[in-house]
Amino acid sequence: MLTFIRIKFVKEKENLNNKTIFIIEEYHINDLSLNLILSNKIKIKASYYFKDEEEKKNFIKYYDFKDKIKINYEILNLKKKNNKELFNYYNYLKNKNINYNILINKMTLIKKSKNPLIIIKNKIYRYISSKKTSNYMKAFILGNNEINKNYKRIYKKLGINHLFAISGMHISIFTAIFLKLFQLLKIEEDKRYIFVSILLIFYMFLTSFLPSITRAGIFFILLAINRIYYFYIKPINILLLTISLVLLINPYFILDIGFIYSSLISFFLIYFSDYLENLSYFKSLLFVSIISMIVSFPITIYLNFEINLLSFIFNLFYVPFVSIIFFPLLLLNLILPIDFLISFLIFI
Repeated sequence: MLTFIRIKFVKEKENLNNKTIFIIEEYHINDLSLNLILSNKIKIKASYYFKDEEEKKNFIKYYDFKDKIKINYEILNLKKKNNKELFNYYNYLKNKNINYNILINKMTLIKKSKNPLIIIKNKIYRYISSKKTSNYMKAFILGNNEINKNYKRIYKKLGINHLFAISGMHISIFTAIFLKLFQLLKIEEDKRYIFVSILLIFYMFLTSFLPSITRAGIFFILLAINRIYYFYIKPINILLLTISLVLLINPYFILDIGFIYSSLISFFLIYFSDYLENLSYFKSLLFVSIISMIVSFPITIYLNFEINLLSFIFNLFYVPFVSIIFFPLLLLNLILPIDFLISFLIFI
């Protein structure tokens, strides 16, 4: 006899109680629009509109993650969607455990964070923001998607918008590059996996522990442990263990679309991995594109109410382009001034 237990994670909604002091957890800038996630025992979504470019530049210059700010604001209604074919913004915020949406009228910096890790994170963000192709570098490296809205629409229509958000694919490229680099430096195999695991932990912190990155990062770390200590656990079982651990850490990740996409596609690619090993590069790429499209089809239809049936063909070109050329060049741009080359690739 099987017994199913339904567990519901309930967190009592706290009141703003006229709070005016908050910590900046996240922020995204699009033209003169600023979107923030703030915290003070509760998490709130905040919007602010810069008066001009000068005010925008001042914010970029003086404000960072984990800064303490004082704000004057008005509370906006979290409206439930009336049209079932519209994006459910209400549920989106609820899923992130955000109970309030506010509009900031005035914002004042009170205190900077003195945490060494936060200082390093802010310096990395500032360095990347100084690049001409910072929007793409933030999207691919930091998970902070500030790509032009018109380009986003094009990528969505082509069915390749998933390539412009950090996922398990980016983690695979990231780990492959560093494993190869440490191999060239004649570092022992076990130590290579340990060093890359440490880098991944810092990278998860750098990306504010995005669900898909956390899942992919923990998966690699568990694979490394399995390899180093010869546990001989099958990768698919390690993936299931990873998903369980991640959901124990943060149950709300189950509501994140990126996490669902990443977990499902990874499961089926691992399931068919033995078959993929016997295929040529082109056939393997074709098979991966088809599997990814079939697995993601129901979710895409549910979210967008449409799907481009030619998207797997576009993916045949864009997946290797992004994974072999574009993403590695963005990483290289961190140490070499090759903005011009990346700008050219974006243009064409």
